[in-house]
Amino acid sequence: MALGISALVIALATASVSPASAQEALADAQACYAGRFDRCAFAGDAYHEGTSVAVSFEMAAQLYRYGCNGGDMRSCRAMGWIHQQSPGHGVPTSLSESHRFYAMACTGGYALGCYDLGTLYWTGQGVPVSWPTGQSYYERACGMRHADACREVAYIYGRAMGVARDYQRMAALLRQACDLGNSTACQEMVDPVGAATRADAEEGTGTSGSGGAQAGQGGAPVIVVGMPEPQFQDLVQRFRRDTRTYAQTALARDLASGGVTLSCQQIATLMQTSAIDSTRVQLGTTLWPRAVDPQNFYLLPQALEYEGSRTLLRQQTGH
Repeated sequence: MALGISALVIALATASVSPASAQEALADAQACYAGRFDRCAFAGDAYHEGTSVAVSFEMAAQLYRYGCNGGDMRSCRAMGWIHQQSPGHGVPTSLSESHRFYAMACTGGYALGCYDLGTLYWTGQGVPVSWPTGQSYYERACGMRHADACREVAYIYGRAMGVARDYQRMAALLRQACDLGNSTACQEMVDPVGAATRADAEEGTGTSGSGGAQAGQGGAPVIVVGMPEPQFQDLVQRFRRDTRTYAQTALARDLASGGVTLSCQQIATLMQTSAIDSTRVQLGTTLWPRAVDPQNFYLLPQALEYEGSRTLLRQQTGH
């Protein structure tokens, strides 16, 4: 291994964190390398998010990879996720690798891997757009008690996304999502017909509830341009120049108050300049009102690692 326990100890010794939390991260890493592969993802998360040790994407990737090789499906899903992100997450950006790791996690019974795989097919990321395939993976994740996946399938039926419209089935799936903890679904199940109608009115034809692909005639994805690309790349560098939460959120507030316009894909990219999910939520919430393509909101939750963060973002943006 390129990085081992000695490197972990050095990183812990130089990190400005509480000794107790740092020791917990070290214990997870030691357990991971000792064969407790279920602990690898927890150690990887600590290094990726910087919650208890100094951020190290390379070390996080090593821990995720070690856990996945040992059969921990949560680690496999994490490998898929970091391969899907912008460069700088410890591995090269590769949608084919994302697909491979998500498929491993899904086959291994990890619901979030199936959900992410469904989104790749639904939105055509690294694979041709295929609503039937996307739906099949969403349904598989829903069967594994993944709340967001159940809500996705509900909207597929409520909005007749490649299937016959079925409000009864939509209502049942929204209730299931609600029972599994999706608070938005709890509100929507009161009036599923109204929820589907509002989604159609707000987004036009072609997207499922919170995570489907925007589509135009014939179901082809529509690419929406926000800020011109040269200006946007300069903006990305400004966010990367100082990744402290205070600096990034202050910059986001300045942009929002200055009337900047961004596509949802651009907002998601700016969110990913932070390694911390809570900061990403703040950036997404602040910049969301400046989106020129609100129908593509589903891209923002995809920029987050944790389900709790996704739920918080939806609550704060009114989704």
